[in-house]
Amino acid sequence: MLIRIAHRLKYLLADTQGAVLAEFAIMAPILVVLGLGAAEIGRAVQHHHTIEKSARDAARYLSRVPATCGGGISAANITTAKNLAWTGYATGTTPLLPYWQNPGTTITVTVNCFANNTGTILNRVNSSSTSIPLITVSINVPYQDIGFLGMLGVTAFSMNGSHSQVSIGE
Repeated sequence: MLIRIAHRLKYLLADTQGAVLAEFAIMAPILVVLGLGAAEIGRAVQHHHTIEKSARDAARYLSRVPATCGGGISAANITTAKNLAWTGYATGTTPLLPYWQNPGTTITVTVNCFANNTGTILNRVNSSSTSIPLITVSINVPYQDIGFLGMLGVTAFSMNGSHSQVSIGE
């Protein structure tokens, strides 16, 4: 009887037909985690790029509207720039990112001035002015993942984008 059991065990140890299935059962969870991780990282990079591009578009728009160091930029132009950053259109209503719901609190516009004492900075544009407005658009949007990061215990984070443009005030 022991000889028969030993013979059967030897046969089972030599048999490799189920080895691939066993190896796949071990590797499948790892492959799923790697695939979902790559998808989540790709989505986050795409959304960060969208936020950076939105900040750049809004700052470029504001650089061409009248801006002064003392008075800043009109509220109507700031609203248009925020809408441009949020939707991609000056009068759009659908956000570029589905979870980006409030452009009023996530987009800030600041106007700082730097000295043009010698009149050589931006000679062609505004050489008579003693200070030049620098417009900065900053965006801070809380990132909403597809659920995978939360399963891994990663805490929520925000995506930031910022762009500065010198006002040419056409």
